Order: sequence, then C-alpha cells, then structure tokens
Amino acid sequence: MKLSPFSLPAGALNRLRSQDQQAGAEKRENLLLPEPRSEALPSVRLVLDAYTGALGTVRPQRSVLDELTRDAEELLALDWPVEHVAKLAAQMPGLGFASLAKHARYNPPPAPKAAPARNSAMCERHPAFPAGDCLRCRDEERQRARREHPAPATVDGAGLLARLRANQPVS
Repeated sequence: MKLSPFSLPAGALNRLRSQDQQAGAEKRENLLLPEPRSEALPSVRLVLDAYTGALGTVRPQRSVLDELTRDAEELLALDWPVEHVAKLAAQMPGLGFASLAKHARYNPPPAPKAAPARNSAMCERHPAFPAGDCLRCRDEERQRARREHPAPATVDGAGLLARLRANQPVS
C-alpha cells in the first residue's frame, strides 16, 4: 500500500523513515556492541549490556567496547563470577573508570568462605557444640546446682533481734 502525502496528518512525513534510514539505524544499533567470541557469548554479552545500560543514552566508542570485551573475556576465563564482572562493568561509567581490568584489579570477587573446621571432640548430648564449651550443658549444670544447694532462707532481722534481747532461744 502506497501512502499519499494527502492521506497523512500534518507533519507525519517528517516522522516517517525511509527503508534506507531504517536499515542504517538497525545496522548502527548492531554495530554498537562488538561480537564476543562464541564460547563466551552469553556471559560477555551480559557484561556489555550492563555497561551500556549504565551509560544510559550515551553511546560508547567502539574502541572502548572492544577493550571492555577483551577484559571481560579475560576475567571470565579466570573463572570470575559473571555477576561480579557485570556489576563492575555497570559501575565503571559512574566512577569514571575506562578499563574493566583496572577496575577489577582493585575490586576482586569476594573470597569463598571456608567451612568451619569440625572439632572432633563434640558434646555427646548436644553434637552441635564443642565438648568443653556446650552452652546447653552449662545451663543444665547451673540449674542442677541451684536445685541441690537451695538458697539460704530469709531472716526476720527485727524478730531475731527482739528474741535475743528477751533472752529467748533462737532456732
């Protein structure tokens, strides 16, 4: 269907793109991000998307994206977590960094936490606690000591003093 200039509202011709303009725009958008190597394609693409998303409407230079791709591939080859590398790439524009490798050098991924060493001497009744430091056993021991040694009875001081003055036997 061919459009006639008379069938369009005023100013509509200014908003229409020709097929050449549309093809050129799609080609520019595709050239925006370099093609990473096939083995790291999804991971590197995630890093590049994080970087370009942080830039907003600003388009990065092709050389910057090429360097970012190389740095991302190198970090991912060292088994860095993809999420961490993407987070670093997203931080770069706001912090003024131009090199992902340099930014990564000062912000390595967190070291995995070592599992706590299991002590072979664990409490027999409460295996979650070490034998000499079982909180539950200490509490039970404290309660048993209270039951075995009752607290001294309260003393009626005034009554005792009155009996002593009256020379009555104190029991």
